[in-house]
Amino acid sequence: MHEILEMGLELIVEYGELLLAFTGVLVLLYHAVRGIIMMVKHDKMAPLFVGKGISLSLELLMCGEVLGTVLADCPDDYIRLAVLVALRAAMSVIINWEMKNERKELEEEREEH
Repeated sequence: MHEILEMGLELIVEYGELLLAFTGVLVLLYHAVRGIIMMVKHDKMAPLFVGKGISLSLELLMCGEVLGTVLADCPDDYIRLAVLVALRAAMSVIINWEMKNERKELEEEREEH
């Protein structure tokens, strides 16, 4: 019985990790393509839209990595996870900071007009 539950957990974690990664990639591609279309139309909100997509995508990918720790069985797995989460979290912070600055610039432009 224990082995069956363990195999079930492994399947759930593996497919959950795959689903989160796949969803993260789809979100990123959607926002990138839509952002390009917005830029072609000279929409000043395009960078914010793309930034939100990148941020959401990174969060989904981090969720998948954290889910993967359920099956981690050696210190190397935890080190790999820590590095990936740290890099993705840093990227998310930088993107959010850039989006905040972009919002300020857009608000200043609106006030000038």
